[in-house]
Amino acid sequence: DVDGVRIEGLGSDNNLVMGNYIGVDLEGTGTVNNMGNGVRIMGGAKNNTIGGDTPSKGNVISANTASGVRINDSGTSGNIIANNIIGLGSDGSWDLGNDGDGIYLYESSAGTVIGPGNVISVNHHNGIWIDGVNGTQVFGNYIGTNAAGEAARMNEGYGIMVGNASVNTVIGGDTSAERNIISGNDSYGVYLADSGTNNVTISGNYIGLGADGSLALGNNDAGVDIGNGIQNVTIGGDSPGERNLISGNGVSEYRHGTGVEIRGASASNNTIEGNLIGTNADGSAELGNWTNGLLIIDAANNTIGGAAPGAGNVISGHTRYNISITGGGTNLITGNFIGTD
Repeated sequence: DVDGVRIEGLGSDNNLVMGNYIGVDLEGTGTVNNMGNGVRIMGGAKNNTIGGDTPSKGNVISANTASGVRINDSGTSGNIIANNIIGLGSDGSWDLGNDGDGIYLYESSAGTVIGPGNVISVNHHNGIWIDGVNGTQVFGNYIGTNAAGEAARMNEGYGIMVGNASVNTVIGGDTSAERNIISGNDSYGVYLADSGTNNVTISGNYIGLGADGSLALGNNDAGVDIGNGIQNVTIGGDSPGERNLISGNGVSEYRHGTGVEIRGASASNNTIEGNLIGTNADGSAELGNWTNGLLIIDAANNTIGGAAPGAGNVISGHTRYNISITGGGTNLITGNFIGTD
């Protein structure tokens, strides 16, 4: 591989990569791709920043033949990716996707911060792939839309995939500035896979809608999928800022089209609380996911809602079931609004 920028090795710390066009032409609308990743950080490099704290410091990282940004190796930690356009042209709408993932983290790299301000769209694999790493934060990004969050620009895989025993991942936060827009992607909005992928928090995001909270820009499959073996996941929270809006997902009955799925006998001890599933941002209008609001298959010991103020979900507006449970053991469903505003 011939990367556009490579930061490699112990001591390769505190570098700044800002304001560049990496993989595109001078106008930011045509392809002059690198034959590898746009930016790669590896070999124990720490505390490097790709982009910066304002949009003017961001890079355009698009049209490369591997991933837009790739971070790997044990000891590679504390790196920041902020305010970049990854997969689009410089105007935030032109389709110039990287051939791999928008951002790919793997091989025990740790403590990566993705956000705020990245637009990660039109990449030919996942928007973000978190693969066997610890302590990733993803907040304040548009993943699968244009820069305005008003039109779909789908990544061809998942919006965000977290797998291979990745732990302590946080997607979103409790303020509007930390909200990710995860919409318009060709498969799931957020997919949690593989046994050992535990301690994930997903809060405050719009998943399947545009940035205004009322325009349906659904992911083509489920909004969030919790796979077999996944434990200790929290989707939402009991404060208004932690509430996810998970609506408008699915394109047909032949794809999952569910707001949230929990699948498999070992998917347990997960909590879904305080979310709006199938409505607009204030819970006043139907924007249902294509089939079910919540689907539980063969899973047990999960909690949907709660007794505390604000812990109940609103699950409404779906063409099949608001909640469907098949097989499995005991799950607790309490304090929710089902079929109402």
